[in-house]
Amino acid sequence: MFRRLFCKLLLVAVVVFGLLALSVAVMAQGRSADAFERVKEVQELHTDRLMALTGVEGTAIGLDENGRLAIAVFTAGPAVPGIPRNLEGVPVKVVVSGKIYALKPPTNRPPKAPRVLTATAISESEIDLDWKDNREPGVTYNVYCATSSGGYNLANPLAKDLSSSNYSNSGLATGTTYYYVVTAENDFGESGYSNEASSTTEGGVVHPPVAPSNLNANAVSSSQIDLIWDDNSDNETGFSIERLIETSYVEIATVGAGENTYSNTGLEPLTKYTYRVCAYNSEGDSDYSNTASDTTNQPPEKPQLWCERPVPIGVSTGHPDITAGTIGCRVKDIFGNVYALSNNHVYADENRASIGDNVLQPGAYDGGVDPDDAIGTLAGYVDIIFHPRAYNEIDAAIALSSTDDLGNATPDDVGYGTPSTETVFADLGMAVQKYGRTTGLTSGVVTYVNVAVKVGYDSGTARFVNQIVISPGTFSDGGDSGSLVVTGDSNCKPVGLLFAGSSSYTIANPINEVLTQLRVTIDGKSNRHRKNL
Repeated sequence: MFRRLFCKLLLVAVVVFGLLALSVAVMAQGRSADAFERVKEVQELHTDRLMALTGVEGTAIGLDENGRLAIAVFTAGPAVPGIPRNLEGVPVKVVVSGKIYALKPPTNRPPKAPRVLTATAISESEIDLDWKDNREPGVTYNVYCATSSGGYNLANPLAKDLSSSNYSNSGLATGTTYYYVVTAENDFGESGYSNEASSTTEGGVVHPPVAPSNLNANAVSSSQIDLIWDDNSDNETGFSIERLIETSYVEIATVGAGENTYSNTGLEPLTKYTYRVCAYNSEGDSDYSNTASDTTNQPPEKPQLWCERPVPIGVSTGHPDITAGTIGCRVKDIFGNVYALSNNHVYADENRASIGDNVLQPGAYDGGVDPDDAIGTLAGYVDIIFHPRAYNEIDAAIALSSTDDLGNATPDDVGYGTPSTETVFADLGMAVQKYGRTTGLTSGVVTYVNVAVKVGYDSGTARFVNQIVISPGTFSDGGDSGSLVVTGDSNCKPVGLLFAGSSSYTIANPINEVLTQLRVTIDGKSNRHRKNL
């Protein structure tokens, strides 16, 4: 009987002790949450003032050397004046992060030549020029003019260092034909010529144009044939390019006045194609040129970073007009459509791309060719606001793809596998991993949260808020932008979308915010197991 009484008392004591321990744990957790919210409140209250200081790149919440919650202030270099040691009783920690940039490979080369130059006479003494740029940053334009085709004085441009893609040439002679080409220039040199364009100032009698001649067709790849011809007229509005389809010629494109080249893309390999060209203006069409034919090449060997379809996640990708980034993961919408997830600056070219543009695997920097290597089309992105006091939260975009073109796991044997469909919020000290184009599989630790930071892009500087900082500096490098950051364990739960960094730290968007704004979910593995009944 004594033993039964003792056992009952012991059981009661264990229950009471357990309840007390649970109560203490809940209270401690509550105090910890309260402390975090207090630090967050102070940080956000002072962030604008701190980031206005020269040399300050951002603020965050982290731990000081004593393991206490603290406000971290990121600086471009040491000894930045004006940063206090504490704010309203919260310790302040200065962190030399260096400047933060969107992570993509450098473009240390001259720009591409401008495209689709047109010349339009608008009076007896003025011709307006317009051309398409290649949306490359830091580029200016040079215009060359002559009164005969190809007769340009390269040492004496008509106009130099233009910032826009148009120009008006005034003070011209009446009824005279002028020829033009345009080049692009940056710190690394000058591009080749655009196409040549010509126009005749008003005041002369208009006749139908003279027929072009010497048409040549040259296959330059397995899917492209380039055409070139002699422009024998000085009064055409443009040229009509026709291709033989079965037994009839069909117009496939037109180009502007003065142009004498055209690239026919999207062709089948090892196939013969035949063409003819005519000029036209308001008075009618010229006679046709000679016909010209060529056979497309055998498909070349794929670039080193090209992947078999369906491509894995974590590999090279990008819009045709950028260098390269990384496929973060496969996501899906409520209708079951699947998309490749990456950054705005990887798929939407810093807001400059158009919905429906192709995205490539690999990216153009790694040998990807448009449209041959397309794995999808740009379907949506969130604009980046380039302003030092903006409240950007994500740098993200999605490209509509298919399960035939896009898988949902990292490459076999070298990655972390398939990410979970279950996401988590980043916590200080959380172990994470990622697989990216440049540095492959790397591991790191969440070092700072609730980060407000300035990020440098080709288009300018943008401020981001509520970000995640991961260390060490080797966690990522240029070209890893777009990588999915997941937990460091075998569950691989998505945490963030990598987009920027410095030599010391990596910056990621919280993945939940990315998915919410793009209205998609992770198309991955489920970590929930059904119980056997």
